[in-house]
Amino acid sequence: MPHSKRWRYTNRWAGIPTVKFCALISDNQLLWMKRLLPLLGWVMPAVLCAAMLSVVWFAQWLRGNISLPFGLRLLVFLLWTVVIVSYAFQLNLFKRIGGLMVAMLACLIVLFVLLPSQRGRAYSQAASRVVLETAEAAWSVLHPREAIKNLKLEEALADCDRSLARSDAYRRAQVGLFLLLGLALSICFLFPVDPLPFYAYFRRWLLLFFFGTLFSLQAELLHALTPARNVTVSGAISGVLGLLAGLFLFSGVHALWFARLLRHPRTSFRFNVLGVGVDAVNMQDCLALFERFIREGARPVMSTALGVAGIMAARRDQRVQRILNESVLNMPDGMPLVWLGRLLGYRNIERVYGPDILREVCAYSAGRGWRHFFYGAAPGVAELLKTRMEALYPNIKIVGTECPPYRALRPEEEEKLVEKIRLARPDIFWIGISTPRQLMLMDTLKDKLACKIICPVGYAFDVNAGVEQDAPEWIKVAGVQWLHRALKQPRLWKRYLPDNPSFVIQVFAQLLRLKKYPMYVHEQPRTCFRDAEGFPRFPAGVVSLSALSLREARDRVARWIETRQRHYVNICTADTIVQCADQPPLAKIVCEAGMATTDGMPLVWLAKHYGFHAATRVYGPDLMLELCALSEDRGYTHYFYGATDEVLVKLKARLLQQFPRLKIVGMYAPPFRPLTPEEDADVAKQINAVHPDVVWCGLGTPKQDYWVHYSRSRLEAAALIAAGAAFNFHAGYVRQAPRWMMCCGLEWFFRLCMEPRRLWRRYLVGNPRFLYLLWKHRGRNKS
Repeated sequence: MPHSKRWRYTNRWAGIPTVKFCALISDNQLLWMKRLLPLLGWVMPAVLCAAMLSVVWFAQWLRGNISLPFGLRLLVFLLWTVVIVSYAFQLNLFKRIGGLMVAMLACLIVLFVLLPSQRGRAYSQAASRVVLETAEAAWSVLHPREAIKNLKLEEALADCDRSLARSDAYRRAQVGLFLLLGLALSICFLFPVDPLPFYAYFRRWLLLFFFGTLFSLQAELLHALTPARNVTVSGAISGVLGLLAGLFLFSGVHALWFARLLRHPRTSFRFNVLGVGVDAVNMQDCLALFERFIREGARPVMSTALGVAGIMAARRDQRVQRILNESVLNMPDGMPLVWLGRLLGYRNIERVYGPDILREVCAYSAGRGWRHFFYGAAPGVAELLKTRMEALYPNIKIVGTECPPYRALRPEEEEKLVEKIRLARPDIFWIGISTPRQLMLMDTLKDKLACKIICPVGYAFDVNAGVEQDAPEWIKVAGVQWLHRALKQPRLWKRYLPDNPSFVIQVFAQLLRLKKYPMYVHEQPRTCFRDAEGFPRFPAGVVSLSALSLREARDRVARWIETRQRHYVNICTADTIVQCADQPPLAKIVCEAGMATTDGMPLVWLAKHYGFHAATRVYGPDLMLELCALSEDRGYTHYFYGATDEVLVKLKARLLQQFPRLKIVGMYAPPFRPLTPEEDADVAKQINAVHPDVVWCGLGTPKQDYWVHYSRSRLEAAALIAAGAAFNFHAGYVRQAPRWMMCCGLEWFFRLCMEPRRLWRRYLVGNPRFLYLLWKHRGRNKS
């Protein structure tokens, strides 16, 4: 090592500088010290524990027993707790020693000081005699005879005393507590490790067992400080047995689960956590994706370091949920997300910590010419970050920094920022403000910025600039970094206290399939509005519907044909609204439809509730008849897609019988399976070859709704209409309900009586859900 350079050793587990070496130390000495210091960090807590244990043991041998007053014991416990917690969380209260062991011993101290001490052996014979004399006196007053001798009360009390001495409930509780400790350590330190490299897995298992042995010795030390308790080998063995049971139990369950995952490998790399997509990636994957985005990207790609805070923000605000689900790369910035990914079978997932991804990308880009722009943090932090990154990586290109105000940007400020970024021409635009503000800013600027990647990283600016001290590595691995940050920044308690328990409860509900969390990619309508053609729409559950009459719907389709516009129409029932709540893509399709009609009296009543009194039921079969009647005069052509060949033949015959001049240019009954891409392309060519004006689709909800949306860009027809059961009704295969039942909103009951086996779930389960959805969204405003 050149003498001009200085070397600074950092304890990897404690996360703090321990020793500074200057240039006077030789290379060999430096190498030995570098190897020795981590070992000292692990050995020192064990030496302290053994030393205190020896002192107490010697005092017991010298006096026969040792017992400290309660106040003194409490003072010792508090002193140890303050010293060790101050070390673990870097509060700089005392001089620190050791590493991970000290922090874990602190948890054990706090745990055992709260436990009651064993009183079985402290039950003295004097107490037995007092009880015996009192009982004999009372018995002789009540019963002068010598019945007391026949009862042998003294022998009974002596037996009770011996049973109390033999009963060691404390030991059983100690085994149970150490079993829970073994499970907790396994979840934190074994679960993130892939069991397939057996040697590495077993080495970490042995390390945890070594920790557990030290814990059991520490527990015996605490026992010795309680009244009438001696240090015993059996006590240490109890703790070790409990810890072994916990480790073996978790390892067995982990191995079985891992074997199951090997039989069913994952194909998709994005998994659902409370309705938000998280990508199962590691740092190497992210660097490769960043390079591909910069090489191929023509427009900004959204990428974010996603943690629990972002997911809970998405639960509160659907816009945040949409932004995250539209993001191309959601990196798992949190151990709970890594644990969930491994639980779901993603073996290679690792935590991609925001400060780490910022630092790694800067290092990776130093020789590749990538250009960076830092936006965020407090005044001066971005400039300090730039200085530090340029000192660490001399070849890095940082083309600009900006400190935002503590509020939303005004339009003129936003335009100024966009212009500044346009002139700087960065490849990566880093955002370092709080969640969800940084996500909102990313969504606002994504179509305006001239860059390749937009990446919010939040806390990373402060950490890499040296303004905030990062948590120790073991705290990150254990998943308690939130506690470290909350102790340093008390304002964060308002975020963590409500969010963390809610996240755990909802994740368990999702894993146990007690509740579904769909990955919404749309925003629910909140008020009535007018679409692009000026027609009114109103919110119904998670979608918006068109408030039209039957004649207005017919005339609107005719206008599309005359002006050669291309749209699709969804005929929406109460069942459609329920399915949209379960299928976010379907809800998006309905919201983007040229016309989403009200095929059901409850939807008509809802439209009238919002003030659209002219709205009527736009029934699919009625709309078909109206358009067919209009087509006789205007020469519109029709194509029928769906149902079966028999239904299509009868449908054509009946329509031509009722409308002799109707032009039906083609029909196609698809097979009862998904079409291959080649078959799909052939069908589109056949339909376009006959040039229909209207294409009717009768595949049933939601299949027909997906088809008209997917086919909109491939077909040249002016209107694609998802007609539902209109094919079967007009072909005469299914009876329609009487008109009076339709007007009263009882058509569902008639259809249920006609087809109970097929429709019972739709109506008996779906109708109450439809009412619940309307009640849930009852607070929306009227236009």
